[in-house]
Amino acid sequence: GEPVVIIMCEYDALPEIGHACGHNLIAECGAPTGIAMKKALESDSSLSGKVVVLGTPGEEGGQGKFYLLRDGAFEGADVALMAHPFTKNISNPVTSALAKLLVTYDGKPAHAGGAPWDGINALDAAVGAYVNVSMLRQQMKTDYRATGIVKEGGTAANVIPEHTEMEFTFRAKDTKNLLVLKEKLESCFKAAATATGCSVELKDEGPVVENLISNKPMSKVFEAFARAVGNPMVWTISKIYSRKHNDLHAKTPYFRRLRACKAYVTFSIFLFSGFPSESGLDENTGSTDAGNVSHVVPTLHPMFALKSTGINHTAEFAKATNTPDSFGLTLKTAKALALTALEVMRDPEFLKEIKKQFESDTADDMVKARSRL
Repeated sequence: GEPVVIIMCEYDALPEIGHACGHNLIAECGAPTGIAMKKALESDSSLSGKVVVLGTPGEEGGQGKFYLLRDGAFEGADVALMAHPFTKNISNPVTSALAKLLVTYDGKPAHAGGAPWDGINALDAAVGAYVNVSMLRQQMKTDYRATGIVKEGGTAANVIPEHTEMEFTFRAKDTKNLLVLKEKLESCFKAAATATGCSVELKDEGPVVENLISNKPMSKVFEAFARAVGNPMVWTISKIYSRKHNDLHAKTPYFRRLRACKAYVTFSIFLFSGFPSESGLDENTGSTDAGNVSHVVPTLHPMFALKSTGINHTAEFAKATNTPDSFGLTLKTAKALALTALEVMRDPEFLKEIKKQFESDTADDMVKARSRL
């Protein structure tokens, strides 16, 4: 049936530290979302559509969703949804585009004591490249990031290194800016090769991770549902609710949609008590391969806050993902996701609004062909 809703379930962990990004809760959120939607479709003949709960492995550096897109897993989808644990409640998060480069320098070995002048030092090239990037940072835009490591720097201290390898990760607010930054970084790497007499090879490490486009109509409706079930959300682009009048949401058409949705009663099992809302804007310089999906399918990707003393990718956050409180917050978020997805199925005009916004968001998407080969 149509429309087709895909629920994305991440589940990969980080080496040694475990589920420090909360992907265990992403799967725990996605599964009940799909189950609840199935029950609603079975119990309400006025609803029509198809829900697919899709496992999406390899988010942590593997760009798994890129390959799922390439191989047709999202073909025919009208919308894609998931929710990610974080330190704040955010209905429409911002994430950066990301790419990786492997930089290889080759020189000429020589005895470091006997005849160093006969060598061409590949480690000098790597050091020069690192310094060049450090100097570039003064002229980089505030949303640009570039970090690197030396993976291989030589074999012995008394031998001029003939081969070195570096890995650089770089980010920008969108893929267009990412390509601008990449060109600047490549100039840094090539200049180091010229200065030392080494040869240089630049190799892309995996596909580009695109910036996340949070679909505004879906984000707003999700926010209204999340507030209604006691999970206050922050709208990061333009506030649609007054901070002084927290009951304003009850007067919005989105809350009336909640009351009108016949399937609402199906989800009473997922109702949990609320917790305090966060406020303020959030410019998240993290990255996710859900960004690639959002350039192909209208995507909802809210963040829900855990009670953690540490941010994502810390031991404290990993501990916070495994508590009864976090499990409750996850199921509450699943309820809001399911209600939003059912609204897509219930209201054709809402789906039209979603797709109109998507077409506007991706109208100048100059990377479509390049990043999805």
